[in-house]
Amino acid sequence: MPAPALSKKGLRRSEFAFIDFAIPRGRQASLQGRAWPCGKSSCSFRAYNGGISAVATHLRWPNSKVQAAANYAAAFPQEIEEALSETPTLAWRI
Repeated sequence: MPAPALSKKGLRRSEFAFIDFAIPRGRQASLQGRAWPCGKSSCSFRAYNGGISAVATHLRWPNSKVQAAANYAAAFPQEIEEALSETPTLAWRI
């Protein structure tokens, strides 16, 4: 019998530091303490050619939280791509 969705999310929380699933627009993975879905972080990784430090500087966040979003996005690329297809495109100034 498959695990309920909440159990799967709970397992992901324990496996990925700083990741939570409690944002109002669905249950997208986001950084704890911020309403910033991991999918939006993926846009910034692309804009900065995967540079964790550059993204952290741009967002004024600790490298560890940006790395957590990168780790989650790498582990669940299909989920991230689906989330990105449902949200407007972000424009980044570098």
